[in-house]
Order: sequence, then C-alpha cells, then structure tokens
Amino acid sequence: PVPTPAPTATPTPAPQPVTVAIQFPTNGQVFARKFWTTLTAHASGASQVTWYADNAVVCTDTTSPYTCSFKTPNRSMNVVLKATARSANGTSASQSVTISVR
Repeated sequence: PVPTPAPTATPTPAPQPVTVAIQFPTNGQVFARKFWTTLTAHASGASQVTWYADNAVVCTDTTSPYTCSFKTPNRSMNVVLKATARSANGTSASQSVTISVR
C-alpha cells in the first residue's frame, strides 16, 4: 500500500497592523466657538474610524478618508479629539490632538 501523505498546514496570514493618522485638525489649532469643521483621518488595515471629543463619541465612519462633522463647544476650552481605527478582527490604533476653542 502507498502511504497517505500528511496534510500540509496552510499558514494563517498575520493580520495587517492597524494605523491611524489625524490629518485635520492639527495639534494646537484654534477654532471659534460653535464652529462646524470636518475632522479627517487616514487609516490602514481598518474597517472603521470612530471620532471622540473628550471621550464622547462624535461619529463613526467606514469609508476612507475617514471624516466627521464636528461643532466646537459654545465656550472657551481645550478639546481632545481622538480618532480610533478598528479592523474587522478587533485590533485598533488611536491618535489624539488637542485643539483650543476661543
């Protein structure tokens, strides 16, 4: 009898790393109160980017470039904007910038 060859294991590809980079606004940028602007980020290996303002969800976008309409608060303050990119398998990456509202 001819021996049956052992099945060849198919390697599982490593998941693509997730990266995110905020394109707009830039760190330290100053905005007027109650001003509408578009937040923009580029991401790789991601299926969505969720935007946060001081840890509160602003919006989630699933199409690159990942954008979100954001209205600044009606008072003078600093706001931390964070973009968190997530892949379909749950890996994530984040980047933050701080803007000033005057």
